[in-house]
Amino acid sequence: MIRPILDSVSSLKSQLMLMPTIVDHIQRKEKKSIDELTEWLRKTEDILQKLGYAQCAELAGLRGKLLTPEFSHLKRMSKKKEKLRIASLTVYDAQEVISQLLIPLEEKLEEARNIVRQILLAIQPTGMLEVDHCQDMSNIIQGIWFTLRENQHLGGGISKILSLISQTDAMRILAEEISSVQES
Repeated sequence: MIRPILDSVSSLKSQLMLMPTIVDHIQRKEKKSIDELTEWLRKTEDILQKLGYAQCAELAGLRGKLLTPEFSHLKRMSKKKEKLRIASLTVYDAQEVISQLLIPLEEKLEEARNIVRQILLAIQPTGMLEVDHCQDMSNIIQGIWFTLRENQHLGGGISKILSLISQTDAMRILAEEISSVQES
């Protein structure tokens, strides 16, 4: 069974959006920048661990690199400079780990979204997408999903979608795309 990835992508993208601020703080050599990067690594590591991605170990390793100056015999001022140097090197590696994880997930989501759009274009003239907003939207989406799965002409598209993403993600995308069609 394919695990849902929409929330994973959203969480990881949110983490990546925090990176420019951390880099700015490192660039200004602010003392808090090391703590911010460490916290970012910890939080992102926790997200990856909860989602079941082994890349959490890579982030733990990068977090460990930030500790290296603590165990050296450098003077206090030299330790701060060394921490900042290591932090600036670690930033790219950390975001690269996340980016390399996100790219294939986003590609799957985009391919599935394109298939959903094609299916909706095909069924739009049938009036199936004209829904009564007084009804429960969840039930409407489930009904449309079931109808599409059972349709001999569209079932192949649904099977392709389910080979890319989970049914939960597929139905969420279907709901988003139906809303988009209705707004236009």
